[in-house]
Amino acid sequence: MLATAVRIAPLDPHAITDTEIAAVHVLMTRSQAERFPDDPPRPLEQTAGLFRTIPPFLDLRLWVAWDDDRTALLGYGLLIMARTEENQHMAQVELEVLPEARRHGLGKRLLVPMVEAAAQAGRRLLIVNTNSNQPGGVAFMERLGASAGLVGHINQLAVADLDRAMLRAWQERAEASAAGFTVGLWEGAYPEAHLAEIAALFQAMNLAPRGDLDVEDFRWTPEQMRQMQEMKIGRGGIPWTMYVRDTASGELAGFTEINWNPGQPAIVWQGGTAVWPKYRNRGLGRRLKAAMLEKVLRDRREVEYVRTENADSNAAMLKINQELGFRPYYSETTWQVPIAQVRAYLSAE
Repeated sequence: MLATAVRIAPLDPHAITDTEIAAVHVLMTRSQAERFPDDPPRPLEQTAGLFRTIPPFLDLRLWVAWDDDRTALLGYGLLIMARTEENQHMAQVELEVLPEARRHGLGKRLLVPMVEAAAQAGRRLLIVNTNSNQPGGVAFMERLGASAGLVGHINQLAVADLDRAMLRAWQERAEASAAGFTVGLWEGAYPEAHLAEIAALFQAMNLAPRGDLDVEDFRWTPEQMRQMQEMKIGRGGIPWTMYVRDTASGELAGFTEINWNPGQPAIVWQGGTAVWPKYRNRGLGRRLKAAMLEKVLRDRREVEYVRTENADSNAAMLKINQELGFRPYYSETTWQVPIAQVRAYLSAE
């Protein structure tokens, strides 16, 4: 059987060689082609950036499945644990196996050391994402007895279909109804002088629906915000964060963020968008989204599509996105499963 001939070995993400990165890149490129069949492949430099810019507050551990002569990878398992005050009970898992190596138990073999490492670190819950373009992942989660904690979609907007008059109208209405607010932009790295208030602003993302996920609020520190932005830039990304500020109090009221990578110039990814509840119902969310899209149209003319992740239960954000022209691209599910349950499944096999 294939799985018994394959060797599973740990690979230190902090000491990975160029040759090993190249092998990981081949596997990730094939996996990406399954998830996003219409997209061009990601450049090798972008994959290298995944390992060269690991934020210090993240504990990343990697296991790989080499073929017999150690020249190619058939699968990998990535364990991600945040060194934060909150959510010390959970660990995220990424598991990829090439199509020709599936149905031979390779996924289970990769999962064994990941589960043990998470348990030894004091974690009790695994979080795993699957998508509709790789149905085998869903089947694997169901075999583990995992529960679907949050269901959502990657939604996509074709830039050519944008209603530019609507973008302008949204901003004009908000300027009239919320005249005491100003819009600003941070391009690239966050300014050091604003890191504390940026970290406080991003706590608004905790208000987004989390479904049934056993996940606590994230309370990002200024240093963690710096590290996350450095990670995006180190991986070749050019992030923009647009914010709106209450001029009377000086408080940041909301934000929206995007990330564009010249290695895949036709696509820009929409990140978080949030407005604090006390500032809602004044059109600030629409104002931010519209202003950001106008900037993309003006300064990123090579962009053809905007993509964003939305929980299906996030009715407020879905309403705005649907009005803009976002449509479902593929579905995704965030699963959770107790480590004790995974151990029982693996030991029974």
